[in-house]
Parts: sequence; structure tokens; C-alpha cells
Amino acid sequence: MVTASGEPGELTMYLYGRQDAAKVALDGEPQAIERLRETKRLGI
Repeated sequence: MVTASGEPGELTMYLYGRQDAAKVALDGEPQAIERLRETKRLGI
């Protein structure tokens, strides 16, 4: 499991595909974080 934290606007950008621009902190197991970073779409 990965926990994403940040300001609401930053989290929104992250969820809508602006991962490179969003200021979001990811916390969790390294393998899970890497898998999330490799994901192209988050289903939103």
C-alpha cells in the first residue's frame, strides 16, 4: 500500500496524470511506490 500526501490541489494533479508536476509525498514499501510511479493511468 502507498500513501500519497500533499495539498488537495497537488493530489488532484497527481491523480489526473500530472505526476511530474505535482508536489506529492509517497510513503510505503519501495516496490509499491515504484509500481505506482510506473503506472500510466490511475483509473480516474
